[in-house]
Order: sequence, then structure tokens, then C-alpha cells
Amino acid sequence: MAGARDRIIESAKTLFAARNYRDVSVSTIAGHAKLSNSLFYRYFNNKEDLLAELVNESIFTFAKFVKSLSPSQTIECVVHTLVNSLCGYAFQHLKEMRILHEVEYTSVEAARRVHAVLDNYLQRFLTDVVNEYGSDVTHWFVIGPLRFSIVYHTIWMGEPVPEPVKKELRDFVLHGLDPDLHVMDHRVFDHVVSQIGNRDDTTKLRLLQAAEQLFGSAGFKETKVGDITTAAEVAQGTFYTYFKSKEEVLEELVKRTNNDFRHTLKEAIQPFQDRRDAEIAAYYAFLQFFKKHPHMYAVVREAEFFAPETANYYYERIKLSYLPPIKKAIEKGEFRKFSPEYLAIFLMGIGHYMGMDLLILGQAKETDFIRKLIKLSRLLYKGVKR
Repeated sequence: MAGARDRIIESAKTLFAARNYRDVSVSTIAGHAKLSNSLFYRYFNNKEDLLAELVNESIFTFAKFVKSLSPSQTIECVVHTLVNSLCGYAFQHLKEMRILHEVEYTSVEAARRVHAVLDNYLQRFLTDVVNEYGSDVTHWFVIGPLRFSIVYHTIWMGEPVPEPVKKELRDFVLHGLDPDLHVMDHRVFDHVVSQIGNRDDTTKLRLLQAAEQLFGSAGFKETKVGDITTAAEVAQGTFYTYFKSKEEVLEELVKRTNNDFRHTLKEAIQPFQDRRDAEIAAYYAFLQFFKKHPHMYAVVREAEFFAPETANYYYERIKLSYLPPIKKAIEKGEFRKFSPEYLAIFLMGIGHYMGMDLLILGQAKETDFIRKLIKLSRLLYKGVKR
């Protein structure tokens, strides 16, 4: 029966990678492996034990791979090896990468372990950069765009990261986006993001607010319609007057978050004519916004797994909002010449993993935001090679 355990693991890997693992039952795994439920329980206590084994194995294999990398000590070679190797590994191990990507959102421990594996590479081969800027800021600038490019192309689209993207990513990490010697305008930290004001109190709004809090704290899968109506203090039947399903609520919450967030960014960057300043002002506004609205951040992350089309809407709207100002900045000579689409993904990646570190894995203060963004600005403008 030794083969049965392996069949269970391979079936789980296939199913967890294809769907949200929280939507996959023990019966589904056993059926896919052409085994009985009772045989599943001979090897695993439950689905969570099986998932933990898959995650441990995936992180161990990934760590072993990263540790095996040994580029020559030129900084160009270090960046080239990191970008090419991780992109190649992600596509070759797509199932494992999809599982890890999801688990990182539900397990702080798993996220920290993956983070530590990549930090080890930076500390071994970009020691001077890490010593100057700190491991966290270096991680956001070097690893953030790389991982988000992998998420965007490989995990979401199922394709290798295209060669032109890798080429521009290496150039971005090495040299940054500033063709000159821009000095950041410190007024980028003057803007204070306000809490979103109370909208008119309506039954629909109370349902949305209750759902946002529950999805953000308990999780979408674990929240029932009855939980939402109880929290909103309305009858359960009232829910269906406004929404067909939980998924429809999640979709509306994500769209509202997207609109509120983009409006916040527009206000924060409006005073700055130079896009190099506006980028830092936007990151500061992003951190303030989701620090004040942590449930919104969690709702967007939940949507990626339970309402992928809605999550795609959110990220595509953010990406599209980047394109006109990037094109204008390139034309004005404020940015070096990049593909606006690629650069938008790189900049989103920095924000994405910075947000994970400061808002999910740690509870940073706003004074920490400023101190770290000042360091990040130097890397963003001139890169690790300087």
C-alpha cells in the first residue's frame, strides 16, 4: 500500500493547485486518487495534515534550490541568476507554487518561512545592499517585483515569465527608474489619509460593512450568510433583497475598495509634478489607507481565491491606472525607458510585498513607514548597483 500515500499526495497537489484548497474535500481527494476515504485516514488525520506536509515539502525543496544557487560575485550576475532561476523554478514547480501562494495568505508562519529563504539569498550575495538599506527594504525592492511578475504571469496565467519581462526586471533592479540624480521631495510624507467617512446608513450598507469585517477576520469561506445578517442586525431573508450570494457581496466590496483606494492615491499624489515623488507619496498613502482599513486588505486577498475574476478586476484597474503617468514620466525624462506595462507590475510588486510585511506579518507604525520609504526611494531611483 506504499503507493496509496503517494497517490493521495499527488492528487491533493493537483486539486489544491487547480482550486482553492478550502474548497477541496477529503472525499474529492480520495476519489481523484481512486481510493476510499478510509484509506485516506490511514495516512492522514485530516486535510489540514496533508496540506501541512505538502507545504513543508514545498518550502524544503524551494529552500534547497535557492541555497544551491552560487553566482559569481558581480552584482549583475547575482541579479541575473536570481531572476532567471526563480522564474524557471516557479514554472517547473507550478503546482507547488500555487499552493504556497495561497497558504502564505492564511499562514503567517508559512509566509515568514518563504520570506526567510529569499532573504538568505540576499544576505549571501547582496550583503552590502542589505547592510545599507536593511533586509526588509532590500527584499521589497529586489524580490517584490520578481515575485509579483511570477504571480502575474505564472501563477495566474500559467505561463513562463516572458524573456522581455525578465530583461527589464534585471535592468530595473540594477539601475532603478531615475535617469538623473533626483532628490526626493520630503513633502511626500505630509499627506495624511483620512478614514473613509460614514456613508448614509442603509440596510445594504450595513450588510456590506458586516460582511467586510467578517470576511476580513474570519475569512470568506468560514462566513455564512446568517453570520452577515446577524452582525448587520437584519433578517436573513433581507440579505437576498440586495444580493444573490456571498460571492456577489465579495465582488461589490472589492470594487468599492478599488474605487476608494484609487481616490485616496489620487489625492495623495496630486501636489507633485514629478512622478518620482508621486511614487513615494502613493506608497505612503497605500500603507496609511490599509493600516486604517485592514479588513479591506484581507477582503482583496480573499477575492483572489474565491472570486478570481473580481480579484483580476481589482489588480487590472490598479495596473491600468499606472500606465498613463508612467508613459508621461518616460516622455518627460523622469523615468528611464521601460515598457509601461512591465514597470507597472514591478511597482505593484514592491507595494504588494511591502504591504504584506508591514500590514500582515508585522504591525508597523506610521513612523516606520516614513523611515523605510526614505530608504526605499534611494533603491527605487538608482537600483542596487548605484
